[in-house]
Amino acid sequence: MFSSFYFRYSLLVLLLIIFAGFFITAGCDKDDSLTMGSISGVITFYGEIPETGDLFISLRKSDDVTGSESEIQDIEDNTATFKLSDLEMDTYTLSAIWTDSEGKYTVGTYADNIVLTKGNRDFTVADFQASFEQLTLNKAATYLQNMQNTDGGFPFRVEISLDSDFETTTWATRGLIMMGNSVESDMIQSAVNYILERQTEDGNFNEVNTAHTGFAILALLDADVSGVETDTAVTWLKNAQLADGSWGMGLEEPGLTLYTGVVMTALSAAGVSSSDTVITKAIAFCETSQNEDGGWAMAAGDSWSMTTSWLMQGLLSAGVSKDSDMILNAHAFVLSCQNEDGGFGQVVTALSDPELTAYAVLGLAEIDGYFPELQNAAEYLRSVQEDDGSYISATPVEIEEPEKNLQTTSFVVWALHTLSETVKYNLSK
Repeated sequence: MFSSFYFRYSLLVLLLIIFAGFFITAGCDKDDSLTMGSISGVITFYGEIPETGDLFISLRKSDDVTGSESEIQDIEDNTATFKLSDLEMDTYTLSAIWTDSEGKYTVGTYADNIVLTKGNRDFTVADFQASFEQLTLNKAATYLQNMQNTDGGFPFRVEISLDSDFETTTWATRGLIMMGNSVESDMIQSAVNYILERQTEDGNFNEVNTAHTGFAILALLDADVSGVETDTAVTWLKNAQLADGSWGMGLEEPGLTLYTGVVMTALSAAGVSSSDTVITKAIAFCETSQNEDGGWAMAAGDSWSMTTSWLMQGLLSAGVSKDSDMILNAHAFVLSCQNEDGGFGQVVTALSDPELTAYAVLGLAEIDGYFPELQNAAEYLRSVQEDDGSYISATPVEIEEPEKNLQTTSFVVWALHTLSETVKYNLSK
């Protein structure tokens, strides 16, 4: 009896050991399914790396607003190697962050979401590219945003007065929308209201000034405002065209190429056809007023890079071929105004200026995209940026000596954003 009992007891113990081993094994398998994963790769940077600041990798889960950051110590030959370990199985967004004394800025974001699973625990990032031009752009846009007044407007000559200025508000609003700010945000809505409140019964904005109305149309269209406000503005601009096909500052002043370029750009953005008489007349004016060197003067005389760059934008937006002699000659003239530092001057022998450089970028990028001359221009804009993100220039007609202003800073944002849209890698705002 005892032997039978002992046998049954031994069998029971053996079965318990077998079941315990099974559960332990099953438990290990379950733990294996939760094994932490890793993300590694190499970031390639475009543009010169700033002398001061620190690089971080920002990793954010799909349901995490803040995420975590890990500093990268070594950057060699414009590349940085990283590996993030002990990561839970989840979906992640990966960004490169640059921090300096002025703030924290995104300089690149990996194009795709990264999904870690037990079957793909170790993920290697391919083609992760970033740009320090984006750092320059973000700093300038942050400066603009911080300068908005409570009435929704933005000031012009910030060292002289912080009162809101109409034209500056149109430039800054458009720049901030370009940077991805929601048109439904309080910031953009208050700026749009500031602009709309200054439209007259005739359809023009702020005062009898064709450029003011042209820039207002561009800002409003970017803010998804269309209808009677923009339609009446378009009609007013059409009626303001002079007999020779150009536009002057007002209704009776002589035609100016700068204003003509701005108005052509605005009308095309508003949907005016390239076959519309108002556009064909403007193109004919440009053909007859172009100088032999390929550029255009403001009214008559020597060609300027500023006026030529704006007419290039207007002509291209109106459907003129980038391979036409008129555009190719203009392109060559603007490039002749680029200096060794990468910036552009008003004429061939003039010193570089950030606002003139921004205009040149806006015109040239529409033709050639991202080529070395524009890379050099972007490097110049980074090198002359103030610590707070702003720019100093004497290009605005109201300014005699170079000073900090939002006109220049806004157009730099336009230009660098245009470059970021033409490059072949993904950039985050």
